[in-house]
Amino acid sequence: MTLVKLIQLLKNDEQIVALLGGSHVYATPCTYRGNCIVYNWMPVTSDSVKTTDRLELNIITDTILDSAAIEDRVKELLLTLGDEPLDSEIRNVYLNGGGNLFDEERQKNHRILYFYILKKE
Repeated sequence: MTLVKLIQLLKNDEQIVALLGGSHVYATPCTYRGNCIVYNWMPVTSDSVKTTDRLELNIITDTILDSAAIEDRVKELLLTLGDEPLDSEIRNVYLNGGGNLFDEERQKNHRILYFYILKKE
């Protein structure tokens, strides 16, 4: 359920929709060739009290400036501040790692971000 909540935040955000030219947020693998966000979800840890999952976002855009603007908005939506949870289930969201690459075939910039989500089990 956590993944659905986070992806809906991205898909329903007016700023992200405007920057992408539509609600183009897709699970990997994705065949869409335009500007979009492609995501992958994987479990990291679980101890019967809490779980940590990783949400990998690949922001695919025409320019680095477009991907930076989308990254800034995604961080505004997802990152938690201090001890304030995102909601009743998601206790903490932080960014840890990522990178950039340029896809010569598609002529697109990729901005990769790794968000870690701590939630109650």
